[in-house]
Amino acid sequence: MRRISVPSSIDMVNVLGPRDEFLRILERELDADIHVRGNEVTLTGTHTSVALAADVIGEMVTVLRTGQGLTPDGVERICSM
Repeated sequence: MRRISVPSSIDMVNVLGPRDEFLRILERELDADIHVRGNEVTLTGTHTSVALAADVIGEMVTVLRTGQGLTPDGVERICSM
């Protein structure tokens, strides 16, 4: 299990997507179980799947920090990297 705290400067709506669209993509594309409460994301699963999910979420936050928005295609691309 691993917990990731998304910085408070990043709006969770931008991470999860409109109506949690990006969260559904993450749940579909990644093997880790993803639970979100506030700005904290909890990942559970195998060591490999949790590490990959953490990398994907970290990359999403990095994209948002640069001022770019995420799109469903962009999130799928990040998952496949």
